[in-house]
Amino acid sequence: MVSAVSSVKLESLRSSNSVQSVNSEQKIRDFIRKYKLNPFYSSTFTRLSDYQIVILVDNGAAPVPKELDEGLVVLQQLGAIYNQCEVFYLQEHETSEPIPMAAKLQDIFCRYRRHEKLVKLIVLTDRLPVDVQGSSALGKLEVELLFKQRETDLILQNAVAVRFAVFPGNDAWDYYADLVYRRSNVYAIEHYEEQIAEDWIEVRHTPKYSKVNWAIVLTLGAPKIAPQIPVSRSCLIQ
Repeated sequence: MVSAVSSVKLESLRSSNSVQSVNSEQKIRDFIRKYKLNPFYSSTFTRLSDYQIVILVDNGAAPVPKELDEGLVVLQQLGAIYNQCEVFYLQEHETSEPIPMAAKLQDIFCRYRRHEKLVKLIVLTDRLPVDVQGSSALGKLEVELLFKQRETDLILQNAVAVRFAVFPGNDAWDYYADLVYRRSNVYAIEHYEEQIAEDWIEVRHTPKYSKVNWAIVLTLGAPKIAPQIPVSRSCLIQ
């Protein structure tokens, strides 16, 4: 009797996984069709099943750049392909005080410390980090100390891959580019409008670089058919 029940549960699980696989395949086709991508991306997107996508939105300063909102939408659509995307905000409600970036990062690191999948943490920001009093000097120091403490921790080596997407504002790019320098599994890229303005190395039949390419690079790295990111505009530490 126990064996029969176990068999039914196993068959139910297989059926559920099969349905989820079909749904994800359809979402991939819909995404490719919507953004007119090369069909080659379908095999690239299947790698999303290996990851948990976590997005931290720095919405503590007003107004939030429209590029940031647009980028968030595309990233959420990618994460939704396998229903593996969570979004957190530094300012959770309009009336609440923004949480310092270092504190929120620490909270996310702890939350996903023993996650079953590799976590891709994408931080969308257009400003320097600040502390609870709004000081950028202390905010930067808090973030730097957090990463220094975690440098030998498995949370940054294997469990959580951190991606900073930096939008225009307050000389933030120079700070984050320096922060990720020589740190394993930590990456920074400027917003997609800045990337589009660059002279891209075009590949035959490759669509023009767009916010979709930008989102793919943040979640999965640069696809083989995508234009290569100029070293001067990104800081990927292998």
